[in-house]
Amino acid sequence: MISDGQILFVIGAQKAGTTWVRDQLFSTKEFSLAPIKELHHYSSCEDPVSYDWAKTHRMEQFQNSGSDQNWIRDVISLSLQLSSDEYFRILSSSGEGILADFSPEYCLLNETSYNKILQDFPNSKFVYIVRDPVERAMSQLIMQS
Repeated sequence: MISDGQILFVIGAQKAGTTWVRDQLFSTKEFSLAPIKELHHYSSCEDPVSYDWAKTHRMEQFQNSGSDQNWIRDVISLSLQLSSDEYFRILSSSGEGILADFSPEYCLLNETSYNKILQDFPNSKFVYIVRDPVERAMSQLIMQS
């Protein structure tokens, strides 16, 4: 176990509204939100094929964040897969408040991965974001065009 603290995991389908929820929570200042929205720590633990994709995705998000916390960039660029301690350090890098991880892909995790989350963060809470499937599909099409 690397923390007794509570972490809020916001999961759901792509284009279901996790970015909007993150923006709303960030505006309250009660949450400590890392400069990278989707860390994909537990999804890359589960699937070795996704290691490179998760690393590339995290780096793109960091570069787009405007953060000057270069140690985060260094950890991401040097790590094929983040250790649990690196993950926690990045997640808590924005200071005080409730920690939150917005990785929609976690909705696809298997039981072993959820058990790993609860081993690392036993007080975790999960919010599953859903959206009308037709609206979600249209949003996905617009994003890809």
